[in-house]
Amino acid sequence: MSIEIIVKANNLSKHYMIKKGIWSFLGGGKGFTIKAVDQINFEIMRGEIFGLAGESGSGKTTTGRMLALLEKPTYGSIIFEGTDLASLKGKELKHFRRKVQMIFQDPYESLDPRLKIYDSIYEALAIHSIGSSKQERTKIIKETLENVGLSPPEEFLNRYPHELSGGQRQRASIARAIVLKPKFIIADEPVSMIDTSVCAGILNLMMKLRSTMNVTYIFITHDLAIARYICDRLAIMYQGKIRELGHTEDVINKPLHPYTKILLSSVPIPDPGFKRQRIRIPGEWDIFYNQMGCKFHGRCPNANEKCTKEEPELREILPEHWVACHLYAF
Repeated sequence: MSIEIIVKANNLSKHYMIKKGIWSFLGGGKGFTIKAVDQINFEIMRGEIFGLAGESGSGKTTTGRMLALLEKPTYGSIIFEGTDLASLKGKELKHFRRKVQMIFQDPYESLDPRLKIYDSIYEALAIHSIGSSKQERTKIIKETLENVGLSPPEEFLNRYPHELSGGQRQRASIARAIVLKPKFIIADEPVSMIDTSVCAGILNLMMKLRSTMNVTYIFITHDLAIARYICDRLAIMYQGKIRELGHTEDVINKPLHPYTKILLSSVPIPDPGFKRQRIRIPGEWDIFYNQMGCKFHGRCPNANEKCTKEEPELREILPEHWVACHLYAF
């Protein structure tokens, strides 16, 4: 069976130049550059759930926003279905917006509190001219609400976001994203602000939609347990760089990079008799992102003199099949 690449990132980078305020003073008066994302490369296959994990500030959300064209890359390119997104303008850009949707982390802020659920979803249909009449659009909205578990839909159409629970509100956000029948969805920590008791329901819903709608996801998370549950492949990010990438079970069970091992050591095991040795991460983040060599060397237990001078490249392991590829950077 052939493997189709739907999204490809080539040396994707996003840099922010800080020239004013106290941060400029800390940078020596001339300002400094924050490399939120720095020359990352990856491919996402059609129909898979590609995970992007790491601690807060590692560049995960910025990467997702660039894939949705909510942020413009400083360098590099994004290829979506064979088209360089930098070339899109006018109608082509609008058509892309219909194909790619984003589920945001905070359902309390991603829905306009002044609009009823019906109006929030109807707006997307109207913008993209889906449905020939209000009656047809209403039918589409009801079907979509049922598909995300908000049933009967008549009970939710005229409610405002504050009248829904956290899980219901996120389901409404998912409904607004899938009503356009997108091909690619960027899910930015979609369950991090939801009660644990309903988290599994949202994850199962997303996997069901993958099967029924043939949708592809990039799933951004800081929770490796959730990543293991839902993701086919997993990339670990630290300070704007991908440090390890491979099949999720390979990354979880056979981690190669020291940072991945440190993250895994912090995952709690629901067994009171199990004792895992916690790996402590020394030092502090380099807030300027400008140190020489590997950005992790100041905190890495395996660092040597070479790490302070050279930025290591990812090396490929088991290259015979993409799903078994395992990359590491030390």
